[in-house]
Amino acid sequence: MSAATLDERTKREILGTSHWLNVRRKKGGAMPNTRLSEEEVRQRLSLCDGNSDVVNELYDFGQTLGAEVIDRIRAVESKATSFAAYGAAIVTFLVTSVAIWSRLGNQWSPWISVCAGFCGLMCTYFSLRVLALREYEWISEDDWLKTECLSNLNTLKQYRILTMWGVIHSHGKIRSQKARELRRAQIWLAGSVVYLVYLLLHVAFLRSFDNSYWMIPLWHRVVPGCFGVPGWEHCGGCGGLLILGLTLAFIIRRAWLVRLI
Repeated sequence: MSAATLDERTKREILGTSHWLNVRRKKGGAMPNTRLSEEEVRQRLSLCDGNSDVVNELYDFGQTLGAEVIDRIRAVESKATSFAAYGAAIVTFLVTSVAIWSRLGNQWSPWISVCAGFCGLMCTYFSLRVLALREYEWISEDDWLKTECLSNLNTLKQYRILTMWGVIHSHGKIRSQKARELRRAQIWLAGSVVYLVYLLLHVAFLRSFDNSYWMIPLWHRVVPGCFGVPGWEHCGGCGGLLILGLTLAFIIRRAWLVRLI
């Protein structure tokens, strides 16, 4: 079999693998583990002995990957800063406006505000975890001036590729951890916004009934007489409390599932 045939076959295999990966991404399937160990990296670098063009390509692409993973960490931390500010702002808004929504609401309003404030605090907590300092692997002075590699440029670049892999591998793991924490903060922020909407609709509903004063006596007369439920007005409150609890359980479950990814 000729070299040209081998090259074409290799290209087809690579393209087929890329197509399979894209299909798995679109369908939401589990991605295979593509991380390599140090021993696997050394074995693959040994295949490049005597081929300076391949070594140069790997070296240049490794520099690009290193810069990209650092940029991704910065982007995640930038979003975490915004989420922390949003969560703190929601808690501050609820605390400063407690007199207003307490006057406009009823006995169930504090429960809604507590849920919203709790979600805001959890959002801020996970955002601060994203911003927490982490330890990264970096190129040491000994790695930079490795004595065994100074006599040959190709060997030196191969060792540079190995050290860059260590840096990229370390930063990639930290970025994945930060991304998971940021996603959990996003879920808690969304939950806080949902509870704020609940609070707004709750107050609007109560105000609308206060304005329609003739409807309250009507319901108090008709419902107990027809259905024999003297405490009917408590059913709506219990139902609302059930909705709050189910919403909070759903948010906690979503945040927990992110931890398992």
